[in-house]
Amino acid sequence: VLIVLIYGSLSHHFLAGLLERVVAADRHGHRRPSLGEVVRGLPWARLIVADLVLTALILAGLAAFVVPGLVVMTWFAVVLPLVNLERRPVPATFARSYHLVRGHSWRVAFVAVTAFAIPEIVIAVVAIATHTGNVALDALVHAIPAVILLPLSALPIVIMAFELVALDAGAASGRTKV
Repeated sequence: VLIVLIYGSLSHHFLAGLLERVVAADRHGHRRPSLGEVVRGLPWARLIVADLVLTALILAGLAAFVVPGLVVMTWFAVVLPLVNLERRPVPATFARSYHLVRGHSWRVAFVAVTAFAIPEIVIAVVAIATHTGNVALDALVHAIPAVILLPLSALPIVIMAFELVALDAGAASGRTKV
């Protein structure tokens, strides 16, 4: 069960990184990277640290009457794609996410909550439908759809990150043309 959970977490980071690299290549007219290039090129340590910090912040916010957790989820929705895209240190990436999301909070909140909620609802339905009473088997049955669905939920977040970066670059170039 522990191996499946570790696999699920790493596959989430890998697929998010893969999606970011493929979307970046597509947007810039470059060739798509191979799987080996993605694996070797991902900033694994920063992704894992950022994920742990983000998870702790969201859980703390949700424990504080839900709304703070949704605010944190919104402000930092694009942290993981930004870690890979911009290669900044983790604290700077959190600041950058907040900067990019500011002014687009409702749209980002909708995408982030939807991207999180839909896979979680499917996972919960599968868990309820296949409940066996065996803790290890139930954990495995829960992990299988999680491993499949949660990485796929990264795609709208990755696309959102690219859009916000492009909007910020456009705003910055507009500010410099005074």
